[in-house]
Parts: sequence; C-alpha cells; structure tokens
Amino acid sequence: MPEMFRWTRHWVSVLLVVACIFIPFGTTVPIVRAISADLVISQVYGGGGSSGAPYTNDFVEIFNRGTTTVSLNGLSIQYASATGTGNFGSNPIVLLSGSLAPGQYYLVQLAGGTTGSPLPTPDASGSINASASAGKFALVNSTNGLACNGGSTPCSSAQQALIIDLVGYGNANFFEGAPAPSLSNTTAAFRNGNGCVDTDNNASDFSIGAPNPRNSSSPTNPCSTPPPMSGNCPDVPNLTLIHIIQGTTDISPCVNEEVLIEGIVIGDFEGPTPNLRGFYVQEEVADQDDNPLTSEGIFVFNGNNNNVSLGDIVRVRGLVSEFQGQTQISAVQITVVGNGTLDPTDVVMPFPNPDYLERFEGMLVRFPMKLVVTEHFQLGRFGQVVMSAADRLYQPTSLYPPGPLAQALQAANDLNRIIVDDNLQNQNPDPILFGRGGNPLSATNTLRGGDSVTGLIGVMTYTWSGNAASGNAYRVRPVGDLSDLSPGGGVPNFVAENPRPTAPPNVGGSITVVGMNLLNYFNTFNGCTNGLTGGPTNCRGAENATEFARQTAKTVAAIVVLNPTVLGVIEVENDGYGPTSAIADLVNRLNAATTPGTYTYIDVDAATGQVDALGNDAIKVGIIYQPALVTPVGRTAVLNSATFVNGGDSTPRNRAALAQAFSINATSARFVVSVNHFKSKGSPCDIPDASDGQGNCNIVRVNAANALAAWLATDPTGVNDPDVLIIGDLNSYAKEDPIRALETQGYENLIERFVGANAYSYVFNGQWGYLDYALATASLSAQVTGVAEWHINADEPPILDYNTNFKSPGQISSLYAPDFYRTSDHDPVIVGLDLDGTPPTTIATVSGTTNPLCPSNCYVGSATVALTATDDRSTTVEIAYRVNGGTFQPYSGPLTLSGEGTYTVDFFARDSAGNVEPTQTVTVKVSPFPVTSPLDTFNRADGRLGRNWSGATQSDQYRIVNNVVTVENGGLTWWRPTVFGPDQEAFMRLTSINPSGRHHTLALKVNGNRGQHGAILVSYDAVNQQVVVEALVPGRGFLTVGTFPAVLQPGDTLGAWAKADGTVEVFVRCESIGAADTRTVARNRYVNTGGRIGVWFHNTAGAAFDDFGGGTLTP
Repeated sequence: MPEMFRWTRHWVSVLLVVACIFIPFGTTVPIVRAISADLVISQVYGGGGSSGAPYTNDFVEIFNRGTTTVSLNGLSIQYASATGTGNFGSNPIVLLSGSLAPGQYYLVQLAGGTTGSPLPTPDASGSINASASAGKFALVNSTNGLACNGGSTPCSSAQQALIIDLVGYGNANFFEGAPAPSLSNTTAAFRNGNGCVDTDNNASDFSIGAPNPRNSSSPTNPCSTPPPMSGNCPDVPNLTLIHIIQGTTDISPCVNEEVLIEGIVIGDFEGPTPNLRGFYVQEEVADQDDNPLTSEGIFVFNGNNNNVSLGDIVRVRGLVSEFQGQTQISAVQITVVGNGTLDPTDVVMPFPNPDYLERFEGMLVRFPMKLVVTEHFQLGRFGQVVMSAADRLYQPTSLYPPGPLAQALQAANDLNRIIVDDNLQNQNPDPILFGRGGNPLSATNTLRGGDSVTGLIGVMTYTWSGNAASGNAYRVRPVGDLSDLSPGGGVPNFVAENPRPTAPPNVGGSITVVGMNLLNYFNTFNGCTNGLTGGPTNCRGAENATEFARQTAKTVAAIVVLNPTVLGVIEVENDGYGPTSAIADLVNRLNAATTPGTYTYIDVDAATGQVDALGNDAIKVGIIYQPALVTPVGRTAVLNSATFVNGGDSTPRNRAALAQAFSINATSARFVVSVNHFKSKGSPCDIPDASDGQGNCNIVRVNAANALAAWLATDPTGVNDPDVLIIGDLNSYAKEDPIRALETQGYENLIERFVGANAYSYVFNGQWGYLDYALATASLSAQVTGVAEWHINADEPPILDYNTNFKSPGQISSLYAPDFYRTSDHDPVIVGLDLDGTPPTTIATVSGTTNPLCPSNCYVGSATVALTATDDRSTTVEIAYRVNGGTFQPYSGPLTLSGEGTYTVDFFARDSAGNVEPTQTVTVKVSPFPVTSPLDTFNRADGRLGRNWSGATQSDQYRIVNNVVTVENGGLTWWRPTVFGPDQEAFMRLTSINPSGRHHTLALKVNGNRGQHGAILVSYDAVNQQVVVEALVPGRGFLTVGTFPAVLQPGDTLGAWAKADGTVEVFVRCESIGAADTRTVARNRYVNTGGRIGVWFHNTAGAAFDDFGGGTLTP
C-alpha cells in the first residue's frame, strides 16, 4: 500500500460525512492529507479545579511521535464544545512556540479552579475552559481561530487541511474515527503507547486513566518505526477468504492491507451513530476452512451509509485494521451480488479458555443451551445484559472462604458469562429492547435475574457499548433467523423463569424483624450536612421533590406490605430526629398509609443524651417499630467508638451501630436488635485490597465485627437478655472474614440456616450473594421460626427505580410504577420470631437420713439437695444456686450439705430463650441428733404403760390414752429391757405441754432403784421457757449443770445425748440448742458410765408424750 494511505486522517462529523461508501465498485473514499505525521495531542484533561479533581487546571499535552524535531511556532490549540453551536474560534486559543524533539512532550495549561494540586511547569498557558466529560480539541496550523466546529458548522476542506490533530471525546460530534470515551473530574484521555499510537481513530487510540501531565522537561519517549505492511493477503482484485484475514490470533495478519472479500451479510447495523456504522459478513459455507481457530466472519465499517440488507451476498474492498480489538475492513467499495443464508455455529458455555470466542468473532452463532440473566445493571444505560449457562453466577466468597475454592469458582464464572447487547451503541436507549416475551422493558414487563433464553442466535462481536463504562468485550448481538431478513437485529424471547413475588414470604412467628437498606432515603435535596454538627455534604437519593414522591411511594408500599414489628433501616439521611427529619418523614408517611400511631421510631439522640450519637456520616441506621406490639426497654445503646467506627483506620469508616431492647407487649418476652452498616468493598481504606476476593476495607470490617460482638456481650442495653439479633448491611459475603468472626463469637447466620447456600440479596458484576444479614445468639436462634429474603430489588433492573434522569419523557412514565419493586438495590431480610416468654420451673428434692421425730426438713448428719428444672420449650435449661446468701453459681449436680445447722438454698433456672424464673428457696436443717430406733410408740389399747416400763407405771401416774401417754401424777419411769452404754440417747415427742410444768423430763444414765445412785435429767421448763440439765450427786441431790432458752410447742421433740465424756447435748426439734458438762458438779461420775433411760414428769399433770426412743450410740 502506498505510504499516503497509512499516514492520513479521516475526519468524521454527524453533519458532514467525508468518508462515503458508494455502490457500484470503482468509487473511492476522499481522504484529507494530514499536515504532519509527527505532532499529536497525547493527553486531554478537562476536570481541573473541580470537585475531587487531582489538579487545579485543565490541560492539553502535545507529543512528537516522529523521528525529527518539529517547530511549534505558528501552531495553536483550539477548543469547541461537544455538540454546541460555538466554533473553535469562538473560544480562547492558545498559541504555541518553540520546538519539540522526537519523543518530547509539551504541556499546555488551561483554565482552572481551587481544588487539586498545581500542574508541573507548563510550556504554554491559556484560558480555555474545557468540559470535564465531552468536547473537541484541535491542534491547528494557524494562529487564527477556525470558523467551524465540525458539527452545526462543518469544517471545509481548507479548514480541515489546517487541523494537524483532532481529538473528540465523550459525545463529541467531530472526531477521528470514533470519539474517545467520556471523561470526568478524575480521569484524562491518554494516547496509547505513551503518545506513539495513531490509527486515526480517537476511540482506539485513547485510553482512560488518572491524569498525568508531562511537560518538555519530562523523560522523552521516542517511538519506534511504524510496522510495515504484512503482505500476507492476496492483492486486489483477487478475493481473500475471511478466515485468512482473521488468522489464528486476535490480530489479523493482514493489518494495513487492502483486501477484497465476498460473503453473506449476517448482521446489519448500518447507519449513523448510535448504530454500529457497519455490518458483519460471513464466508459462504463452501469457502470456509476446517481450522477451528480461524473465524469466518468480519465487520465491515461503512461510515454513516446504509447499503446492504440482512442476507445479501456482498463483495467488499477495503483496508484491514484492528479497531478496539475487533478485526474490521474499512469499506472502499461494496457490491451486492446475490442473496443467501447460512446456519449459525453452535457455541457452548462455559468456555474452555478466555480466548475461546476469538474463533467466532464476527460470525453468526447460536447458544443451544439455556442462558439465564445474571446481570442487568447496564440494561437501562446501554441496552445490554450479561447471561450465563444453566444458572446465575454466585459470588465465590458467598459460597467458599477466600482461598483456592473461591478462586476456582471465580475462574469458572469468568468462563461462563457473555454480554447480550442490543443493536445500538448509544446510552439510555428508548425503547429498551430486552424485556420478557420479546417485548420492550417496562414497569409491568420486567426482566429479572434468572430469566432465561434458550437457543439464542446472534453475531459474535468484540466491541464496546459506545462508552468506556462498558468497554471492549465479546458481545452477542441478537438478529433472529436470517430468513426474516430483519435489519438491525432481533430481540430474544426472554422467559420468566423468576416470577415477581407478589407478597413477602411467610416466616411465621408472632412478630417479625426486618432489615431494609433504603438506598439513601433523603428528604433534603440541597444543602445537606453530615449530621446536625458536621460539615456540608452532597445530598443523596432523590434529586428533587418529583423523584422523592416516586421514591417514597415505592418505599412505603414495600414497608406496609412487610408489616414489620421492628424495622431496622439502613442508609437514611443523617439529619437528626426532629419533625422534618428523614426518619420522621418516613414514619409519618407510613402512618398516613396505615393508621395513625401504627409506627414510631427510636430518637437515638434524645435516648442517649448525645447530638449526632450515630456519627457524622451523611447516612445512618435507624429503628422503626409498632408500639402496639412491642415496647422499647432498657437503654438505647450506640457503638460509636473509634475502635468500631474507624475499624483500625486513620479516619471513620463504618457507620455507628445501634442497639435497642424490646419487650413484646403480649408476653413480656424480650430481645435485643442491633442495626449495622459496615464499610463498603469499594471504599478507600488505609490497608489496600488483599486481592483475595473480599474487596477493599476487609480489615476494617473484621475489626468492626469483633468490636460489635464484644460490645453486645457487655449487655449495652442493660436488660440482661441473651436474645440478640444483628441485622443490617455488613458489606461482606457469607464466607468472608467479618461474618466468620461473628460466627466465632457465637452468632448464627440465620440466612445460611433457613435460605441456604444460594441465598442472595444483592448482585455485583453479575455475581449474586448477600450482604444483608440476620445473625442471632444461640438463645434467640432457637426461637426463630423462619428467615427469608424478599426478592423485590436485586432481581429487578435498576432502570425501573424512581429516578427520572437519563430517561425520556415517555420512559419516566413507562418505566415507573408506585409499587414495591426496585425500591432499593438490596433485598429486605425478614426474620420471624416466636419468643418464649414462659420461664422454666425448678423443683428441689432433698434426701438424707431422717428421724421420724424430727421436722420434715431436718436431716441427720447431712442432706443432699437435687435441683431439677423443666421448660415448656427449651431442652437446654441452666440452673443457678447459692447457699446461705452466697454467690450464685451454676448447678452441675446434687449438693451435699454437711455439718449441723440450717441451710437456705436459693435457686432459679434460665431457659435458652433467656427467661428466668423467680428465685425459689428451700430450707434444710442438718442435725447431729443421733439416729436410734423408737422404743415405744404406744400404739396400743388404752391402759397402763406395760411390762417394758418400770418405776412409776401405775395408771394414776401414767396411762395410755388414744395411743399417747397422758401424765396423771408423773414420776420417774424407765425402759426396763435394756441398759444402754456410756454414749446414750433418749428422746420423746411432747404431744401436750403443761404451761405450768417445769419438768417435762428425759432421764438418762439412770442407776439404782428409782435412780438413787445416778441420773441425768433433761427437762423442759414451760414456765421459764428453757431446757434445764441436771445431774444427781449423792448427798447433794440434783444439781443444775446447764440451762438453754427454748420454746417448745405441742408435737415438738425433746432429745438428749449423754456422751461418754460426761457432757450432755440437748436437742429441740432435732436441732442442738447447747451442751452441758456434768463434770462441773459430779466430776467423773457420768464419764464412761451407762444406765437406763426414761422419763420423769414432776408436777406436770395434763402433759402427754409419745414416740419415746433412744439407745446406745457409736461415737
């Protein structure tokens, strides 16, 4: 090819078409010769000084890509708006001077602002105020402004001849080839190869990145010599087969060569932008090769012309090039020679490798399997969806922990996705072609995630969407069956595999708790601040009252249908809690839609006594509830410490957490709900992304999770209830570190339990998972009746939300309905609770050795207390106890109480729901009162005592009346059959007491006739309410050795233990009340001596006793 064809430029405008294609053969495209092949615009930036801008000024960068020094004297930089009517010369121009060596840069500083850093020292300066997003820059061989703009005022051939280089970006209507992508305050357009690449196509020559201004002092970048023509293709007029042009790699071996092809038109996308401005041709079947690596299709660039129809057999002559990665022929001549058809080639997903689709580039293909919609984020903006085979794609870390398994799933996902695009390269198409049933998208004809197409047919292209936001990629452009000869592409028949839910899932329970991301509920449209005390910030959500009315209609509709008992909201405007606040606005609207007073909200600032208790972020969390069903109890608690909010970073990241305890009005059962919003994966944080699939700020979220669990463990609400529910947007997938940290702290992931591994509430980059959680402590988990995600948002295309921008007047109506679909980008999470409000019941069982004459709670030597708890629901009940007012401790088994005394055992039980029974008490007495057998219970016919008794046994002294012994005159009587040893016991039960009697007496160690040689008397003195111990001392009579205060009642037992050491211990009701020592008056008379036992009632007529016993004891 002659050199003039390589170093020429093709000027393109929407009103002037210089490159025209004609039929028949022989008509050529006029070409304007460039003034210099060396000087080019190498970088463009128009966002200087604006919000978020890294530099204070706009700039243009010039570069010498040639091999010789070039003078800049007499040249200028000129600018015109993207589509306006102003000419290049209507704006300020910047005159250049000096010269540029090969590979040298030249920096032209333009207008600026106050934000950002200064540029490096410029080589020239001017006052051009460029657009940050779209515009036209020209490097002109003149110091005079051009009286044209390439759009509304076309540039003449003479004016074009002055233009050395032209860069149109964004939606500019004057450019080389196609415009470079749109820019922003933070991005610039860079000429590829550091300035060396120049294919006369702005779209392919420029890439987007952070601005990097270079001046004449910057390191040079000498360019290599342009590659020569390959010479791999037959010379015209010989036909070249398409597979030869495509070759076996992604770069044609015939680049820069003129070829002549013949084939069938399989995709007709001709016409001016936003059409693809060309058509696809595929080799006729008879001429195809058998090499699976070579494609049989190719794109023909045809400018703004419209010369062919679907199914035409055409001959095309033109230049081969790679445009944005797709092999194409720029047509010089086109001839229609017939009509034909061919069958699509089957392509099976998943693909075996990332480059697999290159072999099908430009061909008519069919996907015979079922494809499902796995992403529709850019359906409204670019008319495209992403589809995968068999099922939608899942976020790897939603199913597997970061590591080999997650990486393997991501690799598999990457091979199981294909973009299905419409027939245009525009933004915000109207109509949006892809809806269900082959009909356009609308509010009533959605396209949900999981909807399917089987047998999809289209052209395999490698293009962009017309904007860098959806860059170059393999795309199927559906055209239907070739036999219909339908120009411009067809529309797939999407099948509704995933029906819209008409009502929330039933999760059971007596109450429901809902976590709901509101996607920026702001009722302020201008002048927003970060809380009441923070600085100004951009308002989010609705941009005006019209949008807000549309947003609130959807939000209220969703909440009313959900009917939550307690609602945790995320992303609500942080503007306090006054009557005009966002949360008050929402509650007012809910009450207007239901019944006044149905809903109210927690005023966190008032409850905590802090202003901006939830921090100074633009958004916050909140709690709305139904006061007829639940009542807030305890303290309203906020976790706003730097440890939690910063998460280890140098500045705040997470939103402050909120916790509130509620009591269910019907049952008084309590629970705690904590609402949270962790930092997002795309936010900047101090520690960079570890590239393990967990996104940015993972460490911040892990630290927040640990801090949250530790805080909740301190009972911040003060209700001492273990039933805690964490809800909210934790910005972490199910198997990521933050969620595993909470699980380690004892919280159960309820979504995993009830919904399963394939749960989702959010879609990002075509991969589904959930960021919205319900995590419960073990006690609460047992009371959860169900958990569900209500799929009203993530499955719906974003274009169906409340926004009005980027929609045509017709779409503002057709794409909106005041229903609950696409209220947010997150699905609500619903938790059903049936809280157990009934405490367990504990029974104390006391066992041990008893004396029938002792009270029922009195045990000899020791007692065992066993505690048993029962509950109406829980199988796990914890018992706590304490003894004699000590510290409560967990009960693990029967308690042994040893040693004389009265023991008070307090106890209670707590079930797994946190219900605590009132403290109960059992009193146990342990007595050293020895155990011997009763000797006589007197259960016989009325009469005398009987032959086992000696002494005063006559009926006028004692007689049996109704199975007890009644005292008539009394006297000493003793048990005759046995003489007991030196350790002996005696006891009796006083069934009737003479209040004037002083001698209700037991006699021990009785010796001699009527005890004249020895006896110990233990007497209850009813007059003085005491027990008196006396010892007989011959010659001196009975001497008192001890007195003990006591009050006996009828039925009480009086007992005594006369020990071998001469002491006597006295028992009343089996409890020791003291001991006396006979040795104080009788020396050793009663030491190691035995004798008989008996009774002696003196002047106590009317008293009665029963159940006499005693015997010898083993010390």
